[in-house]
Amino acid sequence: MSALYAVFCNQYLDAAQLSCMVLWALWSNRSNSLWNGKFISAGQIVNMGSTFLHNWLAAQGSVVGQGSGSIVVQQGDGCVKWVRPPPGSLKCNVDASLLSRLQRLGPQDPKIAEVMAFREALGWLKECYCGNVVFELDSLLLVQEIRTRQSNASYFGSLVENCLAPLDSFPDTPVVFIKRSVNSVAHLLATMAGSASGLKEWGPIPPLVHDAFICDLLWL
Repeated sequence: MSALYAVFCNQYLDAAQLSCMVLWALWSNRSNSLWNGKFISAGQIVNMGSTFLHNWLAAQGSVVGQGSGSIVVQQGDGCVKWVRPPPGSLKCNVDASLLSRLQRLGPQDPKIAEVMAFREALGWLKECYCGNVVFELDSLLLVQEIRTRQSNASYFGSLVENCLAPLDSFPDTPVVFIKRSVNSVAHLLATMAGSASGLKEWGPIPPLVHDAFICDLLWL
């Protein structure tokens, strides 16, 4: 324990934060192996800790532009309140909600659910709208993958690649990272969709999201 304490005392803050998250991921992997018989590799443990740290920092408003797990900050990133889109544009807030296995078969990985929700939003907008769109997502990892457009052989990477061509069909379309607190209406709608029997569009504001919607308008 004293050796670990010495390591933290002699490291910079960002390195100490990452060390804590890797230790947490290591503990989580050990528990998952013990109770569920599942485990991941050392590289996946480090990646898990790094991803969790960057998502947490982003949610706290500490989006950084350094390192492999960060994004280049653009206008609108890290907003703490919902803002109206520019004149002549439509804003599309995207979020996903994981369902229990008893409810329905579907993605159980948050990042897979997020990119699938984004793909569905692109398809829906392509059918009914062809103007300028501003996309807002609270998944830092997904925004990073969309902006960098680097080849990724994973299933997640292939889903992101499937989104790029439809995204390019919209002129001057920014994809913005926002805090989860700003995406409350989209999150509530995603949660409500779990009880729907299929695809659904709401006309009037659903009662369950009315209060969150009004709170967003009060910021304007």
